[in-house]
Formats: sequence, structure tokens, C-alpha cells
Amino acid sequence: MELTSSDPHRFTLFLLEEAKSKGVRFLQGKVSSLSVVDERVSEVDVLLVDNVTSVSLPCENVVIAAGPWTGPLSKSLLPKPIPVTSYAGHSILLVLSVTSSADCLMAVVHTENGPCRAQIIPRSSGEIYISGINDTLDLPPTPEAAAPQPTEIAKLKAIADTLLPGYSIKKEQLCFRPMTESGLPFIGPYPEVRGVYVGAGHSHFGIILGPGTGKILSEIILGEELSADISQLPSLQLL
Repeated sequence: MELTSSDPHRFTLFLLEEAKSKGVRFLQGKVSSLSVVDERVSEVDVLLVDNVTSVSLPCENVVIAAGPWTGPLSKSLLPKPIPVTSYAGHSILLVLSVTSSADCLMAVVHTENGPCRAQIIPRSSGEIYISGINDTLDLPPTPEAAAPQPTEIAKLKAIADTLLPGYSIKKEQLCFRPMTESGLPFIGPYPEVRGVYVGAGHSHFGIILGPGTGKILSEIILGEELSADISQLPSLQLL
């Protein structure tokens, strides 16, 4: 199959810069509390990334879209937690010593470590993304604290050794996917606090479905006609 994949980091930075160019203010920190007045959100308290400065942001609407951290975050902020869990996946990013094609390979690869279900995907940058080593690991407190496990990275390198010519490793990664019981994301209003909305639980399709999710949520908040049918997604009303 011939395709190429997006680069999540580059894509996210692009969206951030586009938003800032339109007047969006970006604050990096941890939400410590939500203030609720008459069952509606009224303010968000944030501890900034320096762990010293706190700011209070008056608001009418809040969107919780924290990926696999949606569950723990909602547990600390809301009357009932949003049932989003996590599933860990290791990957490596490498550069070949020769030019690669745009062919994508998804197969069971037999290495000295045994069979592995591998995904080998080229990117337009010329890099090769290899994944397929997944496990249930404890979710770290922040993305920066996610440390790849050497034994799992070794399995991915064995896949590369089996299938690819000379290469160099550019990055070793451990990511956590947001999971739901149904396998489908939550997109819509949180039932017990007016003004709180959720967009989370996309598994490994988040980078693809994220922009569309944002569009749908904006339409819900603004009371506009939805550009996609989300009636088959799980309802937060059943929490």
C-alpha cells in the first residue's frame, strides 16, 4: 500500500502557530481547579509550567482534550471522571542510508525475538516510522516523563535489522493512546457541568481525527449545524 504519514510534532506546531496568528493566547501549565457557579463553569485556575505562577481565567466554556490524561484530569476536576484510559506504544524514527519509496508495510515480522506485528511507514521528510510494540504501562504524570523501555526498543530495532538496509536511529519514543471501552471517542458536552465539553478517546487516530473533532466541538459550542454525524459515538450522558 502506498501512502505517507503525518508528522504529529510538526503538524501540532503548525496548528499552534496558525492559532496564535489569529489571536489565540497559549498558556502551558496544569489546570488545578474549575470554578462552577449555578452548575456552569465560570473560571479555570492554572499553575503555569514554572510551577510558581498561578493564573485564573474567567470563561464560559472549557474543552477537555487531554488525550490519555483526560481520565485523571477529569477525576480531579469534575463530579464524575470521564472513562478514558491509556495504552502504551513504542516506536522508533530512523533515517535510511538509501532513498526509500512511499510503500507502507504492515505485517508480522519474524525476528530473533520472535514474531512482531510491525507497522513501517515512510514520511514525506524521508524518515521511516516503525511501531507495533504495545503494552499496558502506567501512565506517567506528563508526556515528558514517558521513558522508552530499552527491551521494547530493541524489538523495534530487530524489525529494522530484518527488513531495512543501513539506517541511523533519529528518535526512540514511548507514547500513550487514549482508549475507551467502545473504541470510539467522546465528543460533546459533559452532562453535569454546563459549559464543559470533551474531545478524547481517539486511540491512535487522534492526530488524524483531532482537527475534525475540534471543528465539531466548535459547532456544538456555537450552536451551529454539525458538519458530521456523531450520533453513533458513545454518550457522556450515560456516565
